[in-house]
Amino acid sequence: MRTVNVRRRTLLGSGAAAMALAGSMSLAAAAPHPSPPSKPKPHLAAGPAGTEDIVTCDLIAQKPNYSGGVVTGVGGIDNCTPHRPDACTTEAELWIWMPYEQQWAPAGSPGKNTACPPPRRTAPSSQKCHESSSYPKYGYKIITTGTIVYGSSHDSGHTQSDVLYLRCV
Repeated sequence: MRTVNVRRRTLLGSGAAAMALAGSMSLAAAAPHPSPPSKPKPHLAAGPAGTEDIVTCDLIAQKPNYSGGVVTGVGGIDNCTPHRPDACTTEAELWIWMPYEQQWAPAGSPGKNTACPPPRRTAPSSQKCHESSSYPKYGYKIITTGTIVYGSSHDSGHTQSDVLYLRCV
């Protein structure tokens, strides 16, 4: 997993976290090639301005798996410390590497979750596919976008999973 973009801002209204979440989603689409991402776990942190009361959470994206003609991946938020944030939003979306087009494209309907951990909060995304040895290898990954809100601030970011390669589309 790798951190692509993390922002920290003070909330101006109820729609600010949603706008930050939507803004970070567009960067997720800019994946240049199917190489596996680096491994660090991204952290989100938020807290009231001028205090040391900060909540941190891990943003996760698990490598997709294939079973019974379906590719499924999961992403979410976990390990919030020292306590639960006031609000959380995560979206996990399955992406496919299109070898002929040489680009990534969304593959499954995004899974969404608005609950905060504990326990771990995840959202699945999946797509049916047809397997054939005559197909080139297609790559599948999960991109997870998340936002936590605590006090008067929020933090947003996204991460991606390792890539699963299959002759299945």
